[in-house]
Amino acid sequence: MKRVLIRTHGGERIGLGHLMRCLSIAKGLKRYAKTVRFEVEWIVNREAIPLLEAEGFRAKAAERFSNQEEGLFEGEKPDVILLDAYGAGNPYLSFLKTRAKTLILIDDNNDQYASADVDAVINGNIHAPGLSYGDTFPRAERWVGPEFLAMKEEYWEMEDNDAPVPGNVLVTVGGADPLRLMEPLARALEPYPGQKTLIIGPAFGQPETERLTALFSRGYELVIAPRSLKPYILRAEVALTAAGSTIYEVLRLGRIPVLFELAENQRQIARVLEGAGIPNLGWHAQLTAERVFETVSQTVARRAQAYERCQPLFSLYDGQGVRRLVNAIETLLSETATGNANF
Repeated sequence: MKRVLIRTHGGERIGLGHLMRCLSIAKGLKRYAKTVRFEVEWIVNREAIPLLEAEGFRAKAAERFSNQEEGLFEGEKPDVILLDAYGAGNPYLSFLKTRAKTLILIDDNNDQYASADVDAVINGNIHAPGLSYGDTFPRAERWVGPEFLAMKEEYWEMEDNDAPVPGNVLVTVGGADPLRLMEPLARALEPYPGQKTLIIGPAFGQPETERLTALFSRGYELVIAPRSLKPYILRAEVALTAAGSTIYEVLRLGRIPVLFELAENQRQIARVLEGAGIPNLGWHAQLTAERVFETVSQTVARRAQAYERCQPLFSLYDGQGVRRLVNAIETLLSETATGNANF
């Protein structure tokens, strides 16, 4: 038995991206491990605990990432600590390394940390192979690029899928909407004649969910806190989405994205995808209703050409990133136990 402790956070203010990719890895450790049985525990903010408990995991609460967390680490040291968070600081990495035999970091842009205490770095983003991780994490194994993307469980296997609904446009800003972007995006598409599906994520909060429901009860399909985006992506010809994890899900399912940049950690993703031919509306604060409407409408009208441009990207996402990560973690633990880790 190997103990894995996952240290992350998620919720209405910061979104669910960190939490959900960690959850995918946690599920993968239970499904795909070949030589080791893993027990997974969590330390997260209180807001995230109900989501994890609903998935059958145990979690302790901590609202901040602090070197004073000794009381949360009871009993035998975990074999692995997996950290996914911004801004915790290099001293926190050193603290975690004193609490575990192996420290694994999930990263996005190689701009948050630099530490010789990290044993492996995970970054499944499309731009990750071009980042200089050898400089910032000199001892770490590097599991980077789309082949190591930790997708949600429903994307691990691909079945035969129906054709999209002609003209259907999906609009999503993520599990939370701290910038309140759903309303202006939905209003920008009011003149669009086709079906419009708005995804109201599970961390929007009840007041915002009720407000959006009242505003867009006519002319739109509202989907509130879906367990999975997969069936709604499959119905769409075009998905208007931020350049985060959802855009990879859209590409995995062979649908056409139109992207915008919601957070700083999405800028490099957006640049690479734009260079590959994906329409990019740019930074969220500069979005205009006219440009949103025109770009989405033109993409739907020219969907055959857009689909052709996306073909090389579709092939990058096979849904097997979690399986590869589990295999890599097993190998790393085996090498560490025998003193042959490749550092």
